[in-house]
Amino acid sequence: MALKPEKQNTMLINFTSNTSIRTFIYFLIYLGFSVGKTFGQDFIQKASKSVGTGLIASTSGQNPFWLRSNQYGAMPFSSNAFYAEANINKAYDSTYTLDKKLTKFNFGYGINTLAFVGKTNTIMIPEAYLKIRYGVFEAFVGRKKETIGLVDTTLTSGSFAYSNNALPIPKIQISIPNYVNIDKSGLISFKGNFAFGTLGKQYYVKNQVFHHKSLYGKLGKNAWPVNVIAGFTHQIQMGGELNNIKTLKSIAGNKFPGSFSDYLYAVTGLSLNTTKSQIYLDPDNYTSYDLTNRVGNHFGNIDIGASIKNKFFDINIYRQSVYDDGSLYYLNNIADGLKGISFSFKKQLFEKYKLNKVVIEYFNSSSQGGPIPPGKEVNPETRGVDNYFNHGQFLDGWAYNNKTIGNPFITPYKDTNENLPRYLYKNLADKEVSFFTNNNRVKSVYMAIQQEVYDIHITLKASLSKNYGTYKFPFNSPINQLSLGAFAHTHIKKINKTVVFNCGYDSYGVFKQNFGTNMGIRQAY
Repeated sequence: MALKPEKQNTMLINFTSNTSIRTFIYFLIYLGFSVGKTFGQDFIQKASKSVGTGLIASTSGQNPFWLRSNQYGAMPFSSNAFYAEANINKAYDSTYTLDKKLTKFNFGYGINTLAFVGKTNTIMIPEAYLKIRYGVFEAFVGRKKETIGLVDTTLTSGSFAYSNNALPIPKIQISIPNYVNIDKSGLISFKGNFAFGTLGKQYYVKNQVFHHKSLYGKLGKNAWPVNVIAGFTHQIQMGGELNNIKTLKSIAGNKFPGSFSDYLYAVTGLSLNTTKSQIYLDPDNYTSYDLTNRVGNHFGNIDIGASIKNKFFDINIYRQSVYDDGSLYYLNNIADGLKGISFSFKKQLFEKYKLNKVVIEYFNSSSQGGPIPPGKEVNPETRGVDNYFNHGQFLDGWAYNNKTIGNPFITPYKDTNENLPRYLYKNLADKEVSFFTNNNRVKSVYMAIQQEVYDIHITLKASLSKNYGTYKFPFNSPINQLSLGAFAHTHIKKINKTVVFNCGYDSYGVFKQNFGTNMGIRQAY
């Protein structure tokens, strides 16, 4: 029988056991409280605060796909529960430039807490961070909601490698969050980030380190009608040790490579599969899995896009290509990726109806370089069966607390119908487990519309996907899955409260047939 992951603890922000990282985090937290004590009035009174309560319910006992996806992990899989939330946030203008009359230094913070009472009682902290800005640079520590990758920031189905689907990963990050001009002309600008965090204690592996970096460049002045953008993201799972498993044939002992030199190899993306690299390595700390690959589990996007502006609307076009094990280098998996276009409307034809934005995306993960895995190909440039979001060492998969870190169309096996085949992993000495996902070969069309009707803000989402399972354990035939979502909120001035009503529907396919809703009320201060 396959081993089922236990429920993860989403209440605590668990940091890595690495002493230096932990000490630095404590220092920044101490600094934040010191600043808050010194400037207490500004720290609290100028912050935005809100509280809310509501109910979530569904016909199957599970929240529909679009009600739980891309919610930063804040919506549980199970429904039929009451919830309460509290938020406090101090923001600042992060668009600092040399010609802008702003204080170079500023700080902010945010805390978001959620409590669910029902079949399962859960307390979540989806967001808790302290951020500091100095000029064009920003640093933060903790959990912070971000949109990463070249996509529409509000309505995307999710970046391929790093979406808004799971809880924000606790990390320390230094970034240039907004485009900065390289020269005075403003023709070329760039932005990027560099971060280290931790995935904490997952079911199969604990004390994993998570690394993330990105770099994006923009060609064209802000006043130009067309700008071209290109860049990449690079994410790594690495380090840590086994948890709930005694031995794993793909790692040496019960610990993953985690020395300082291993971190350097991982961050730079250098391969261990060279004679020069292996001269300096202790073979007792590595297996053939490490020595024929790179340290850790690497995953990322290479993005390109363009923005087109006129007086009627803005258009953003983007294309994400995904890299995993080298298939993209040979263009074997070039068919995979995320393609999207968004329209933001500036002119409105009607007073009581406003069409604000439309987003259309096509997601494809079905190629994976083809059905022939590395080591068994006739042509050495054929590197197939990338097996997205599954990994032979990090058995919890490309996930955080059982939620997909990447695009949610690649679903955890525990979220799919029980009659679908599981992806079994037998490279263990003591037990058999299921890989994270049994459905990573997907084609999907997605559309989202953002509008206002008589001061009611309404967002509609719809996706139709064709799901193939995995190369090793395919579904008997492709499964079509229709998922719908509607999100509405309006502010009632008489009672000074915001009323929220959301609903979603899943057809029978990868998921159970299901209709669900969540409704609530919020008070801002």
